[in-house]
Amino acid sequence: MRNSLEFTEADLPREQTQPEVVAAKVREMFDGKTPVRIIDVARALEMNYGTCKTHLHRAALMNLLKLVLRKGFIPSDGPRRKLSW
Repeated sequence: MRNSLEFTEADLPREQTQPEVVAAKVREMFDGKTPVRIIDVARALEMNYGTCKTHLHRAALMNLLKLVLRKGFIPSDGPRRKLSW
């Protein structure tokens, strides 16, 4: 069957992971200048500070956010961003 369509688990809609949820909240809260603090995201999502911090750091490892040391997090363009020299 050459012309048949095959579907996999990747084709089905899925819920966002917690790092994706907190990354979306950071994008929403980011004003274009000031990094978003962990405590502000935790309060907005009504989440424990430590749990929120873990998910934010996981989102940074997934290239969804960028960590600004001692300041907070800013949105990232993600893995599809390419540097042009």
